[in-house]
Amino acid sequence: MVVTILGGVGTLYGPIVGAIAYTGMKDLISGWIANWELFIGLLLVFIMLAGEKGIWSTLEPILKSAFSRRRVSPGLQDGGENNR
Repeated sequence: MVVTILGGVGTLYGPIVGAIAYTGMKDLISGWIANWELFIGLLLVFIMLAGEKGIWSTLEPILKSAFSRRRVSPGLQDGGENNR
C-alpha cells in the first residue's frame, strides 16, 4: 500500500516508481537514521497532502513535455501561408 501511494494511485507505472523510490530511500536513509520508517511516513503524509497524485503522476506531464517532439508536416512549416 505504501509503495502504491508513494508512486501514484491509478497508474500503471506509479507502483513501479514507488517501489524503486521506497527501496532506494530505505537503503539510503537507514544508514543515517535508525528510525527510517518515521521519515518515510512523514514523506507519505507530505505527498498525500501536497501532491495528492504520487511521484509518477507528478512527473508524467513534465516527462511528456520534455520528450515529446512537435511534428509539423512539410507543407505547414510556414503556417500554410505560401500554399496557394
